[in-house]
Amino acid sequence: MILTVCFGLMLSTGNAQVFEKNNVNIDLYYGGINWFTFLNRLDYSGNPNIQLSGLGPIGVRGEFMLTEMLGIGLDVSINRSRADILFTEFNIATNTVETFTHTSRTQKIGAIATFNFHPLKSERFDLAVVGGIGYGLRTYSEDFPAAFSYVFINNGFVDGKYNFFRSDDSFFGSGTVSVPLAFRIGMVMRVFITENIGLNFGVGAVHGGIFNGGVSFKF
Repeated sequence: MILTVCFGLMLSTGNAQVFEKNNVNIDLYYGGINWFTFLNRLDYSGNPNIQLSGLGPIGVRGEFMLTEMLGIGLDVSINRSRADILFTEFNIATNTVETFTHTSRTQKIGAIATFNFHPLKSERFDLAVVGGIGYGLRTYSEDFPAAFSYVFINNGFVDGKYNFFRSDDSFFGSGTVSVPLAFRIGMVMRVFITENIGLNFGVGAVHGGIFNGGVSFKF
């Protein structure tokens, strides 16, 4: 790390820099891994009665350069997971056994304030070390035919409703506690194709995914 910082200082000296004081940088990104989807999909890979899908994390981060090497910013992202489960259950309205689909969803929206250090950069290239902390909100929803009973499902009830992602059927189990906290420690690399438009790739944990990438804009 010390060698990286020293090399970055040498690289910065006497060369045109991709970022200057008072510049604004905006990154649009899509990342992975969506853990709620990925791990449950592994668990149920051989079960034709459950289909798992997800979105993101997808997000946007902005940064204002205080100096050529230091910036502050905001990173906002969202990820979603969905489970469609095929059940055979007794319909109390028609007094028959029927097949139906129960849909469970979970979503997390997070926003963190970031502090960014740019040790390596040139006219077209930038590498930043990023740290940030903020607020993360996870919510749940479900679609379940009202005519069907819930008696066959256990350990997944909140306010009388079953949600796969809050149940013991899920990889994380019913003991999962949603802490309203989001944070990230990682790095972001940017390569600018033109003076104001480039590509970004980031690695780290946890907000925004283990890895993410997208398009960058400089103003």
